[in-house]
Amino acid sequence: MPPARATKATWARARRNEILPGESSAGEEHRVTITETANPANQLVSQIVEESEHVFTGLPSDMGITVVVTARNAKGGESGPSAAANGTVP
Repeated sequence: MPPARATKATWARARRNEILPGESSAGEEHRVTITETANPANQLVSQIVEESEHVFTGLPSDMGITVVVTARNAKGGESGPSAAANGTVP
């Protein structure tokens, strides 16, 4: 297995389509899911983060990955997934 590397993912803060009374219009957290592009696509990361960017470590070098982000609010609501972004871990 190649040595582990890090990659940085950045995304726009999520806007929720349905805003309930007492809620903010922006997601308060994001769930970032990283899977490898190989077949079968194994999930490498599923992590909750608060900011709109994050450095993910421990990913295998030279691996093709797909990143998907969802927004979450304090009441546990979660948006649909973003369009998938593909890349390669350096």
